[in-house]
Amino acid sequence: KAEETNHSHSDMELKDIQRQLAFTLNDIGICLLNIGGKVNEAIDCFRKAISRWEREPQFHANLADSYKELNQLDNALKYYQKAFSILADRGKTDGDIYHKVLTGLCSLRYDRGRRMFNNTNYMEAEQEYSHAIRLSPNTAMLRFCRGESRLQLLNLLGAYFDFKKAVELDPKFNKAQERWEWIKGKIDPSKLKMPKGLQEKIENGLSDST
Repeated sequence: KAEETNHSHSDMELKDIQRQLAFTLNDIGICLLNIGGKVNEAIDCFRKAISRWEREPQFHANLADSYKELNQLDNALKYYQKAFSILADRGKTDGDIYHKVLTGLCSLRYDRGRRMFNNTNYMEAEQEYSHAIRLSPNTAMLRFCRGESRLQLLNLLGAYFDFKKAVELDPKFNKAQERWEWIKGKIDPSKLKMPKGLQEKIENGLSDST
């Protein structure tokens, strides 16, 4: 029993050392970013921190920020999602780290959407904006951008609701107002007979097409 107790204490001490080392590596990575702007070196530190203490969401968020700095958006998405997943598993949907991850993930979805749109990949752009809207449903710009993507896909009904919502969220959003005035002359949803619940799905981006 004494040997088992000593062994247990040794395991706890080793875990504590690993945890302390992980946080030290994370701090070094932050310093490399903030002081020297050495992004690749910072990434190396954050990855080593994660290898020693994988369930710390801050490490994943910092690594995602670093990849985003290098415009490696796919890698950034991977680690933002990991941080978000850890927080969700713990039921921590509030606090500074949660809002940092939520903001970073939403911003990344927006950036990916713009990249897809500019490359004329309108369906993928629509999907990225739909992901962002689920994270931040009251952001007028996201609604407007998804409306633009849907317009390119000739989804006039979906675009109608997106431009309408963008104007509701931000009445001073002139470009959204212009699109809204234009599309109102093209479509009248009140004259369309849609199955029950379909209109809500289109507005929220939860249809099979998104």
